[in-house]
Amino acid sequence: MRLALNGVDSPSGVDSPNDDVFIDKLTHVVRSKNLTRAKQEKILALETENAMLYLKLAKCQSQIKELNSEVNHQRRVNESEENNANKTILSLRQFYNELQDIRESCSDIRQHVTKIPKQIADDTTEILSSTVTYGKKLIAESREKLPDFKDVINKVDSLDLMVKQYKDLYEKEKEKRKMLHNTLVELRGNIRVHCRIRPILQSDYDYNDEPGKVKTGPREQVIDWVDEETVNIRNSRSNGTRTYEYERVFAPSDPQEAVFNDVAPLLTSLLDGYNVCIMAYGQTGSGKTHTMLGEHASLDDWIDFEVPHPQEGVIPRAARELFRLLAEENQKNPHNFHSVEVSVAEVYNNNVRDLLNVGQKNNSDVRYLEIVTSADGSHDVPSLITKPVTNVSDVMVAVMYGMRHRHEDATLIHSHSSRSHLIVTVTITTSLYDSPSKQQSTKMRKKSVDSRSTQIPLSPGIQLQVNRSRSVHHPPLRLVSTPSFGSLRTVIKTKLQLVDLAGSECVGMSGVTGTALRETRCINRSLSALADVLGALAENRTHVPYRNSKLTQMLQDSIGGDAKLLLFLCVSPMKRHLTESAQCLGFGSRARQIQRGAAKQNRPQVVAGTSGGSSSSEEASSGGPPSLLPMNLRHR
Repeated sequence: MRLALNGVDSPSGVDSPNDDVFIDKLTHVVRSKNLTRAKQEKILALETENAMLYLKLAKCQSQIKELNSEVNHQRRVNESEENNANKTILSLRQFYNELQDIRESCSDIRQHVTKIPKQIADDTTEILSSTVTYGKKLIAESREKLPDFKDVINKVDSLDLMVKQYKDLYEKEKEKRKMLHNTLVELRGNIRVHCRIRPILQSDYDYNDEPGKVKTGPREQVIDWVDEETVNIRNSRSNGTRTYEYERVFAPSDPQEAVFNDVAPLLTSLLDGYNVCIMAYGQTGSGKTHTMLGEHASLDDWIDFEVPHPQEGVIPRAARELFRLLAEENQKNPHNFHSVEVSVAEVYNNNVRDLLNVGQKNNSDVRYLEIVTSADGSHDVPSLITKPVTNVSDVMVAVMYGMRHRHEDATLIHSHSSRSHLIVTVTITTSLYDSPSKQQSTKMRKKSVDSRSTQIPLSPGIQLQVNRSRSVHHPPLRLVSTPSFGSLRTVIKTKLQLVDLAGSECVGMSGVTGTALRETRCINRSLSALADVLGALAENRTHVPYRNSKLTQMLQDSIGGDAKLLLFLCVSPMKRHLTESAQCLGFGSRARQIQRGAAKQNRPQVVAGTSGGSSSSEEASSGGPPSLLPMNLRHR
């Protein structure tokens, strides 16, 4: 029964003492196991509770640390506030002491202020009495010295008059000296040389020796303007200064108008029968194109302003002045007639290229022109296109058209470096009539006006539109017309050449390669040939090497002929351009030494009309008078 209760079956089904012992032991084992299990569970619970207590203890310790830190912080804050309070108390005490001192001072000032009105009244009375006494004394002295003052005033007035007279005399002597010098230059045939110093540009300030750029030296200014005839160049290596003298030296601050004022007198020589050449020489980026054309003009359009733009260069100002002189000449001599033609060419890679007869700039089918020598020894390009013009707008439209097709390229020195020599030729034909018919003159003037057109054909398929919306209306020029029967016609042709030479440059500084390198070599060779020609003329050699370059061939009549030549030397003042600037100034000095003899007037060609009413041979060959041809281009 007991075994059954404990889940143990008796082997024999009968109770025995051994079985009771076994059951007791088994019961004891079961109870021990249960107690052990209960103790283990209790130990586990106690360990869990112990761990929880440890966590609570750690949390409490952390809170204690935080509270200690906060207490310390609060203690420091309290100490700081206590110190500030103490300082504030000290400051208040000092302020209170100062306030007490101010109150005492104010009381003293109040006492002094109450005394001021009386002192002012006493001082005013004393000053008035002293002033009256001194004034009476001055009046008495003035009455005694009045004659002396009148003498002093008269002397001052006479001195002012003498100073003014001496100034006027100085200006007259200066103009006289300049006129005599120009006369001497004309008699000796010297080349007029003007030097223009370029102002310092932003690129000069921004210059630095970066690894990606070619190293060209520091940005120190080495060329200085001294006066209107002298320029100095300083060499830091030799610590020396060299002085150059020219007919005129322009400072960097001189405007375009001042530059042209010395050019204008040469244009009058055109109407007197002299050829004139104006040339700009210098290194790349020295301001040659700026001097000749200006920077304000757009290559797509030209607007003829009534007042010249401040940035207009020599070419537009010369054209404007030329037509003004022609208008004055027409008013003085109403029986004279003038026609003006312009051509634009470039010398590129030692080849002459017509810029008014091109299609596209990079057209491979470009035909280069040849220079021929005429029977009278002059040099000309027969196939060069000329365009009749009647005002400055017509001239500049043709020039800007040529500039759009002129070769340019970007180098390290200049972003728009000219790669060719630009030659603008303006030909003035003057016809003189002995007794023209008034009716026929009126008829010819009307035809001349009707022949003007706003469309100027330059080459097949290409036309330029002159902007007349803002242009100034010039009076029409009386061009060459058919004379009355039996009259005598005298024709005089003069030529104005305006040359913008390509800049000399160092290959190492410009960093050019390929085609640009070939262009640079051709430019330097042509400029060297020009220097050789000037050297030969200066030394009076029997042989002058004009044929070494197409540039010197085209300019032969101007350099060594009878033309009045003005040379602009454009130089940069910076040290990194010292070599090219020194070479340019030396070039101008050699040019001044050339003595070609006095310039000669062009001989007039006299053409006699027949009594039977036949026109001249020139009109017969051309099918009519040249001025009455349509406004298109014709071969010269």
